Amino acid sequence: MKIRDLITEGRDAPLYHGMSTRKAMDVFKNDKLKASWKHILPNGKQIIGTSFSRNKLLRYGYVTIEVEQDKLTHTHKIIPLDGDYINYNKKSWDNPLNIRSREMHGWSSMRGRDMGPEHTLAEEFVIGDIFPLNKYIIKIIIDEPEFGTEVMDPDSKEYDKLSRLLWKYSDKFKIEVQTSI
Repeated sequence: MKIRDLITEGRDAPLYHGMSTRKAMDVFKNDKLKASWKHILPNGKQIIGTSFSRNKLLRYGYVTIEVEQDKLTHTHKIIPLDGDYINYNKKSWDNPLNIRSREMHGWSSMRGRDMGPEHTLAEEFVIGDIFPLNKYIIKIIIDEPEFGTEVMDPDSKEYDKLSRLLWKYSDKFKIEVQTSI
């Protein structure tokens, strides 16, 4: 095994970011995912970026983007975080900065119950804006959200507007779209 393989091990898995319809329209219109979350690390340092998950089962809105984590590591700092610890000061696993420790546990105060390892947040926090976003997207997924309160009628004008914008974006940048709605 080469030293580079040891350094980059664990960064080859895709990351997922779910978003609301309104946010998705802004993201695809501007080809930019704006850093909008502030986290304070255990050492007191404040960081601003975007939360992603290694878990494709977590859907926080109708639109989820799947991105290449490896590509992101070349242009952005990615910090593995325990969302429960950072947001609620409650550890859901042994070491909030250790990927292997996080993947072994699935309890989350964000969802208020033990959901098992397959539903762990497995948060990866990407610092800063991501632009141009199309360079990192593998796939755009349209599906019913698992979490959140957004409800969208497929016959609505909002859905139609999002759909046209999304297809225009995916055609322009040759990005796969997966939909189940």
